Amino acid sequence: MTSTPTSYEELFERFSHFCETTYPDARADSYLNKLKEEVQELQSDPNMEELADCMLVLVGLSKFLPGNLKQHLTDKIAKNERRTWIKQADGTYRHIE
Repeated sequence: MTSTPTSYEELFERFSHFCETTYPDARADSYLNKLKEEVQELQSDPNMEELADCMLVLVGLSKFLPGNLKQHLTDKIAKNERRTWIKQADGTYRHIE
């Protein structure tokens, strides 16, 4: 059994290293295609393992995009906290422009 990382940063670093060594030829479009597959699996069987698969693919994709994922997540949370949200008919929420 492996030890649980103590922070998201450690988790991201560990998985990024795994991706670099296991999928050396992967590209952004590879990760986007894999994300579609994993989201379909999550929709078919909503569970934490499938959710983890989706999140890990997103972490892997982040190395192909400019910026720091941790900082962008922090900034996005702060932005969403300042917004006003309304519930839509389908049960999802949308912010008011």
